[in-house]
Amino acid sequence: MRIYKANAVVKIFFLAVAISLTFSTTKYLPGFFVFSEIWTVLSCVLVCYVVLLGRFKFSLFERYVLIMILYVPIASAWAAYSVFEQPLLFGVMCMRQYFISGFSLYLIWLIRRKKIQVANVASAFSVLGWGFLVINSAAKILIDPAKFEASAGFFAEGSDKFVLDPTFIIFMFMFFSISGILKSNIRHGVYAFPFLLYYLIFDGGRFALISMLMAIVIVLFLYGRGLKVVGHLLKAVVAILILLVVAFYVYPEKIDLLFEKYIDAFQVLATGKEGSDSSANSRLLQMEVAVPYIISSPFFGNGMLSSQWNEGFSGVFGYFHPSDNGLTGVVFVFGIVGLALFCAQYAFALSVSRRLRLFKFLDSEENFIRAVQCYLIYIFIFSFTSGRLAFGFESSVFLIAVLYGMYLVKKQGGKIEGHGRGYL
Repeated sequence: MRIYKANAVVKIFFLAVAISLTFSTTKYLPGFFVFSEIWTVLSCVLVCYVVLLGRFKFSLFERYVLIMILYVPIASAWAAYSVFEQPLLFGVMCMRQYFISGFSLYLIWLIRRKKIQVANVASAFSVLGWGFLVINSAAKILIDPAKFEASAGFFAEGSDKFVLDPTFIIFMFMFFSISGILKSNIRHGVYAFPFLLYYLIFDGGRFALISMLMAIVIVLFLYGRGLKVVGHLLKAVVAILILLVVAFYVYPEKIDLLFEKYIDAFQVLATGKEGSDSSANSRLLQMEVAVPYIISSPFFGNGMLSSQWNEGFSGVFGYFHPSDNGLTGVVFVFGIVGLALFCAQYAFALSVSRRLRLFKFLDSEENFIRAVQCYLIYIFIFSFTSGRLAFGFESSVFLIAVLYGMYLVKKQGGKIEGHGRGYL
C-alpha cells in the first residue's frame, strides 16, 4: 500500500511539473526560461516516441494535433518570409512553443496504456492551484520587485510590478465554484473565495474576469438543474458582492483602480477614441497597424517575427504585439485559414463532451470534467481580446486531451485511481 501511494505521489509530481511547463506558467521567472526550452525539446522527443510506437495509428483528434504541430511553425515561417523577408529558420524557431503540444499526445498514450490515471491529472491541477495561490500571494505581499532586474514577461511593461501567472488559480476558482453551485457543496464554495480574492486584488485583468464569470454561468446553465441553478446563481452573486466589499476594505486602492480600468476601457470601446487607459489606447493603435496587413494577406497571414531578427515586430512597427489584438492578431499572424484551424479544436472538445454525457461519474470526476470544460470556454471567450486559442494552443489542446483521456477510460471500462475517494 505504501509503495502504491508513493507511486501515485511520483506520478502527480511529474504531472504537476509537466503541466506547469506546458502552460508556460513559470517561463518568464528568473532562471526558469531554460527549463521551458528543455521541455520544448523533450516534447518533440515524446512526439517521435509516440508516433513510432503507435505506428501512425491515431484517432482523428491526435492526427489534428500532429498536423498543427507541423503546420503552424512552417506556415508562419513562410508567411513571415514572404511579407517581411525574415529567414525561415528564425520563423520556425520563434514558433517552437507549438512543439509542446506534443505532450498532449503523450498524455493520451499514457492514459490509453493505463500508465497514469485521469485522477492523477486532477490531483496535479489541485496541487498547482493551491501551490500557486500560496506562492503568488506571498510573493506579491512580501517580495520587493525592486530587488529584481526588470525583464520582459516577468515585469508588466512600463511598470515596476512583476507578473505572476494566474492560470491554475483561475482553474481552481472555476472548479470550486462549479462544485459549490452544482453540487451544493458549501465547503467548495468557501474554497472558491481565496482564489477569486487573489484575482481581484493582485491580477484584475478586465476581460479575463468577465470571461471567467461568463464561462461559469454557461457551464451552470448547460449542466445545472433548471430553476435551482438560478437560485444558486443569485446566492453566488450575493457572495461575490460581499467579497468585493471585503476586498475594498482590505485593499481599497486596488479595487478602485479595478473599477476605473473597466470604465476607461468601456469609454475607449464606445467612442473609438483614446482615453485615459493606456492599455485600451494601445490596443486601438495596434489595431490600426494590423488591419492593412490583414487586408493584403487575408488567408495565410503575415507570420510571427522573431525578436532575434531585427528586433522582431518592434523593429518594424514600434510597439506591437499580435496577442494584444485578440482574434484580429490571430488573423494577422495566421490568416483566416489559421484561425479556422485553431477553432477546429473546439469541434473536438464539443464531440468528446457529448460522448462523456453517455457515462456516469462520481461527483469528484464530474466536477473535474466541468472545470476543464469551463476553462476551455473561458479560453474561447477570452480569445476575443487575447487570441489565447491560438497563441496558447498547447494549453487548450492539453485540456481537450484530458477530456479525451477520460472518455477512453470510460469506454474501456477501466477503473480510475482514487475511485470512491475523489480527485481533489
